Amino acid sequence: MSSPSENLWSAERLKVDIEQPELVHKIMNTRDKSTLLITNVDEETQRLIADAAELLELSLNEFLIHAAKKIATETKRQATRLQVSHQSADRMLQLLDNPEPISPKLEEAALNHSKLADDFKNRRHR
Repeated sequence: MSSPSENLWSAERLKVDIEQPELVHKIMNTRDKSTLLITNVDEETQRLIADAAELLELSLNEFLIHAAKKIATETKRQATRLQVSHQSADRMLQLLDNPEPISPKLEEAALNHSKLADDFKNRRHR
């Protein structure tokens, strides 16, 4: 029989408390270096998720992982996608092909920045 310290992931320790209405997430590393996510949800949410998983003939874990991956993928896609009108896209392409001349003030600021960066770099390497 294993001691309590050896049996870190016993059912008692991993019991989900569904009486807390707020979501509490805890990430723990398991022995095989995968990640275990524990979340506490209210009873109504737990029943809803369990019922949906059963309708799809998935385990609760499979359902949660599938749903989380789907939402995460869509969130990342939306966050990294740039949507512009055809008019704006045409204007951006036109400016890339034929950039406007650099103003004298901007050119001076860029030169000053370059000089300051070089001075800083030279001081660090002395």
